[in-house]
Amino acid sequence: MRWWVFTSSLVGILLHAVATPPVNDAFAGAIPLPDLAVRSANAVGVSVLDTRYQTPNLASATVETNEPPIDGVAGAHSLWYSWTAPVTCRCVFAMLASMPVGVGVDATPHLGVYTGDQLDRLHLESRLVPPPRFLGYETNRWRLGEFLAQQGNVYRLRVDVTGRNATNVNCFIGLTLAATNDAFASRKVFSVKGSGTSVPFSTAAASLENGEPPTGAQASLWFEFSVSEAGAYDVYTDYFEIELPTLFQGDRLDSLQRIGWPVAEVVDSTLYRGRTNSITRFYGNPGERYILLVTDDTVIGGYNGLNVVRSPLYDPVPAPSVRLGQQLIGPPRLNVSTMRPALMVEGKPNRLYDIQTSTDLREWRHWQWYLSTETNSAVDLENGTPPDPFLRVVAPD
Repeated sequence: MRWWVFTSSLVGILLHAVATPPVNDAFAGAIPLPDLAVRSANAVGVSVLDTRYQTPNLASATVETNEPPIDGVAGAHSLWYSWTAPVTCRCVFAMLASMPVGVGVDATPHLGVYTGDQLDRLHLESRLVPPPRFLGYETNRWRLGEFLAQQGNVYRLRVDVTGRNATNVNCFIGLTLAATNDAFASRKVFSVKGSGTSVPFSTAAASLENGEPPTGAQASLWFEFSVSEAGAYDVYTDYFEIELPTLFQGDRLDSLQRIGWPVAEVVDSTLYRGRTNSITRFYGNPGERYILLVTDDTVIGGYNGLNVVRSPLYDPVPAPSVRLGQQLIGPPRLNVSTMRPALMVEGKPNRLYDIQTSTDLREWRHWQWYLSTETNSAVDLENGTPPDPFLRVVAPD
């Protein structure tokens, strides 16, 4: 009998322990969001969700009276966290419901971010991210909420799972702060030296600001850079899911001037590691500053690399000098359709030069021309020559 009493008591204690709600089951017991679950997109390799952090005891959580509905649902198993914003920035709160093999997927994750000190007077700060911006993720197990955090404000974060199999769910959450160069005014500055430079970035939690050039994207990051050597440069990202980088010059968001031209779907086994990518090409000069806009349609973007490299497809030839009228050009491009592709060549007399024209800076047509004893001579490329937009002259020696 004593054995039976002891066993019954032990079972009762165990059942009571399993059924005991976690500390943060109640709004008043919200615990600070662990550092492990909070990340900044300035970090290399960041993603919206860090699956190393799991919300404990979700199955034993309950719902309090006056808890606001999430997505129009009253909720079933809610946990509360608090977080004080260290800076003002765009944030994304993410939740992933992971279920054991063989368990159905009818358990639905929910989340919300609120401000307020009383349960019945909370203000919803977050808005749900639409599934198309997850891109490639199982959206029935994911929930993401965007919100703008104000420095010093305390936010109440709530997670909840409803559905028949809610008690079998493992819940992972993460809070991601957008990179500091989310805004034009705080763009990331770097310099390009030698053959090129690579800069890591993440568009996770990034947003758009008023006055940005229209691109049709949902998120953007801003960069500013300079080059140490004159020449043609290619700008591209490591993963082609990211939109084509766009180059500008200017000091104000509302008066940027777009420069460069796209070189789409370029494959080069050496420079681009055999991948097809979208590239923006421009001619850079030392002392000039260039503004770069990188856009994305997803809010869950992870690590990426931004590359600015010298283009092996075109290198300026120091002699002879090539001028269109009196304007130095390189690589020359004729933007006026009625302009005849004529060159003024300043070079050494009695020399044979190779004049080259191209439509895309990859394939060149060659035209030989003999420079007489005159040091300033003009050659007209219109007669019998396609009006290609790019022109250059190469000295044979």
